[in-house]
Amino acid sequence: MTGGRPREDFEIILSSWNCTPYIVKKDGEVKGYIVSNGPEGIGEMTLSCSCLVKPVIKAWFERFGIRRLSVVCASYDAKLNRELASFSESYNLTAGFHARVVNLKNVLEATMALKKETLGLKDGEMVLQMDEEKPLIVKVENGEISVSETDAEPAIKLDRLTMQQFLFGYNRFTSPDAKAPEGWLPLPLHLYSADHF
Repeated sequence: MTGGRPREDFEIILSSWNCTPYIVKKDGEVKGYIVSNGPEGIGEMTLSCSCLVKPVIKAWFERFGIRRLSVVCASYDAKLNRELASFSESYNLTAGFHARVVNLKNVLEATMALKKETLGLKDGEMVLQMDEEKPLIVKVENGEISVSETDAEPAIKLDRLTMQQFLFGYNRFTSPDAKAPEGWLPLPLHLYSADHF
């Protein structure tokens, strides 16, 4: 999941929101990049191998002489999250950005495919309806995802904002008491800050 970043605008995009992009090199070879909003904040880190996370973070501390660092990481980036969790003192889960779902079917197909590929999805199904739109039946069967309109009665019928909190929210206290198949939620909806506008 990413925003559009044409090659000719890549550096400009990474420099948005008063950020500074850095190239990560090892033995003179480019191994990734970091987007920073100051020495104590990494807003995005993309590396060719998760094995580089610890040495890169160590080098970052040494380069800037800092004592603390905050790193933003997409919830579905399992490799980066595992590496960071192995030495981080704390973490928090937050929504990646504010969004308004315009086409729920398309968004469900995309985010469920991403979750299946990165974190896995168990078989199951649910019928849901957002506002007065046509109900959707969402299924995972033998690892295959399908989302289609249905005439079945929705088990979950919510207004747009509440549906978004239910499907994509990390704060379960803002979500309704509705049930989804085990492990499906929250679905990954994350864009790094460079892609917000």
